[in-house]
Amino acid sequence: MVLVTQFEGQELENYFVTDTIVENLEEATESYSRVKIKEWNQIVKNSDTARKLGEEKKASIVIWGKYGKTKEVVPISVNFEVMESIKSYPKLEAEARGKFQRMAIDDLENFNLQTHLSEEMAYLTLFTLGMINYEAEEWDIAISYFTDSMRQIDQYSSFLDREVLYFYRGNSYADKGEYNLAIADYNQAIKFNPNYASAYNSRGIIYSKQGKYELAIADYNQAIKLNPNYASAYNNRGLTYAYKKEYNLAIVDINQAIQVNSNNANYYYNRGNIYSDKRKYNLAITDYNQAIKLNPNDAEAYYNRGIIYSKQGKYKLAIADYNQAIKLNPNYAGAYNNRGITYAYKEEYDLAITDYNKAIKLNPNLAQAYVNRGIIYSKQGEYELAITHYNKAIKLNPNLAQAYYNRGNAYKNKGDKDKAINHFKKVLELTNYPELRKKAEYQLKELEKYQ
Repeated sequence: MVLVTQFEGQELENYFVTDTIVENLEEATESYSRVKIKEWNQIVKNSDTARKLGEEKKASIVIWGKYGKTKEVVPISVNFEVMESIKSYPKLEAEARGKFQRMAIDDLENFNLQTHLSEEMAYLTLFTLGMINYEAEEWDIAISYFTDSMRQIDQYSSFLDREVLYFYRGNSYADKGEYNLAIADYNQAIKFNPNYASAYNSRGIIYSKQGKYELAIADYNQAIKLNPNYASAYNNRGLTYAYKKEYNLAIVDINQAIQVNSNNANYYYNRGNIYSDKRKYNLAITDYNQAIKLNPNDAEAYYNRGIIYSKQGKYKLAIADYNQAIKLNPNYAGAYNNRGITYAYKEEYDLAITDYNKAIKLNPNLAQAYVNRGIIYSKQGEYELAITHYNKAIKLNPNLAQAYYNRGNAYKNKGDKDKAINHFKKVLELTNYPELRKKAEYQLKELEKYQ
């Protein structure tokens, strides 16, 4: 509900300020069945009264104000009260929070003032309804409201800068995965305000997701130039350097993000991942510990710490972390898969198979789980069953070198040397991973020795 109270002013019956706002709001929201515009034929004189009234009527927005009239000017005050709690809602301009504006008397007499004010209120109302749905992650509905909001006014609003609207619609498109539309909106936001650091940061995120790392870094550079304490931009630039495998630059940036904001669990988590990629496992564990301390409900941090414990042979600690990740996210297929791997290291094959089965049930496209299940069947001498699983993994991911390697091993154990050789050669075509290449080369030498 949007509640519009009677504006306090002179000669109310002649100027229809409240009526014009209500009429325009009804027209702007007529396609939204969930929105109700209600006129309250009483005057509100302060914010406390407005909010109390809004609570009583279960309104999302309360619009109230007053105006005067002299021979030359019309002082007018507008208050746009947002009753909903919206974490990311921007601070409105002072003109939307009661600051007096002075309009020409002719604008009141010829209804330009009423028209302008009604358009601004429709603009703000639709934006706010968009933000309510944005907060609820209802992206399509939010985009619809934001788009209709843009139609209410031309280029300029004294209540809310247009770039903010493009920014949040861009974020909505980004969350939907419609990256080109998101970039178009960020471009527009930057066009309206070249100093909009958040728009550069968000556009950088999209470029990074698209693999356009240099464009992403350029945007993060600009965001940091505009706001040298922009922790998120440092973090995001660090992640982009990590994607480029420039790990030292990545760590420098995430260190800076942590220096600016030492209470953000994600920054420690991200740095932990980078240390893990650099095989500095103890540093990675320290960062995952801190991430978990700051956010005990981060299933990913438990999962990644579990991977390192497993690599270090600390199987009990690894399983405990996978257990916690699964407790926090019962549909975490990766955690079941990796817990299965750890059980396999412990030669607890029945438990491993049970976990691989669960991982595949949760994610039938998880090729690695088929490989892992095949490895156990191969260890148990069930080579045909193992090959069936490797076949499934390769069907899901034709470039999965490990699946070819293991299928090659199964063929070797069955005595089919030609197929084994072809598979190990395929591994060398598919991967540059040193350890896997070394194993494949060794197998080829052994097999070709007896050709």
